Amino acid sequence: MPTVHEMYFEAMKPYRNETLTTGEIGKITRKAFPEFNPGNNNNLPNDHSDIGNEGQCWCAQTDNRIFTRIGNRGRYQVFYKETIADDVIAVEESSELRTTKKTLIDARLGQGKFREELIKYWGSCAVTGITLIPILKASHIRPWALCKNNEERLDMFNGLLLSPNLDALFDRGYISFNDNGEIIISPRIKNWAHELVVTPTMKIPKSKLTEKHHNYLNFHRDEIYITI
Repeated sequence: MPTVHEMYFEAMKPYRNETLTTGEIGKITRKAFPEFNPGNNNNLPNDHSDIGNEGQCWCAQTDNRIFTRIGNRGRYQVFYKETIADDVIAVEESSELRTTKKTLIDARLGQGKFREELIKYWGSCAVTGITLIPILKASHIRPWALCKNNEERLDMFNGLLLSPNLDALFDRGYISFNDNGEIIISPRIKNWAHELVVTPTMKIPKSKLTEKHHNYLNFHRDEIYITI
């Protein structure tokens, strides 16, 4: 007998990588669970946001791999927060050539040519200047799952070389950067900024940012960065 999570997971599979509103997710939920009465069924968790139980939304967060909020407009990416293993399997099962598959998998793992190009271009953490290369992360600006095509996934200008803490914050939308390279810190982490070693004076050198970077950063600010 499948669990509620397994049933919901299967119900959402046809919408993989789509961006849906809360209302659209609600319609899918009602179809998958016709007996579901919002407010009195404790089998489905309350919030499909990846931040925590904030909105008391009855659509459900059964797993962070099912939904992740995109920006601040009431929209959610289906299966956005897949594991790296899931993405690797998807590439392996694709019709791409073997050499292309290896390049894509390496890029998803923050390795291979994508990482090498970022190291060559930045030479250090793009923000802090730390030169301890082995610990630095090859971070996609426009996230892997939201890239329009493989060219964007492999594009050096869709990447920043970041220290581990900045990489994690950038990936989750807790920080972003304007076109001048100045850091933008989400109010969501204001109480932890000191512990996270994040300051308003941090910036990417403007001389290192190109128009190609700006296009990706604009997407990150609009769709990933958490403004409230």
